[in-house]
Amino acid sequence: MMPFLISALVTILPDYIYRRYGQGKRPGKEITLHNFWYELRWGLIAWIVLVLLILLLGGGGDVGSAEMTTVNGNASANDLPFFITAPGHTDGLLVAVALSLVLVVLGLGLLYFRIQAWPDRLARGATKVQLQIVGILGLISLFTFNNIYWVAGLVLASIRFPDFVTPLKDMAKALSKSSETKT
Repeated sequence: MMPFLISALVTILPDYIYRRYGQGKRPGKEITLHNFWYELRWGLIAWIVLVLLILLLGGGGDVGSAEMTTVNGNASANDLPFFITAPGHTDGLLVAVALSLVLVVLGLGLLYFRIQAWPDRLARGATKVQLQIVGILGLISLFTFNNIYWVAGLVLASIRFPDFVTPLKDMAKALSKSSETKT
């Protein structure tokens, strides 16, 4: 448990501090649960890689004894495949496979969340209500894995609704101004 906490202090905490004080982003305002992965992605990726390196390369201690490392019989160490390691040593193939698996999963997750955020990026210039509806549809599609909500959010984000309120306010101002000048 301690490697998880120490590596989080080294990776996630500085990333959060930079976002909070360096860029001025506030939790609950600019850093929300919806964009948490996007904002702290580098700290989270570094934390996962560091934890894996600590677990895979770090501890182990004295696994084998000197008697186990000697080769018995006619078999020699040169006849063994490259991926078989001596007892007590780090398995390089396991580390390479684990790191590549983590990087592939994180890459696919980054791609998924980037695609998931398309409607939000399209709706940036829209009204506040339209942006909130698109965000809610994106969250519902994220948690329920129903793509119809994502498609609905994408369609809603791509449509620009006309502004009916401003012309009506201008007409009301003009009518009130014309009624004041007549009296």
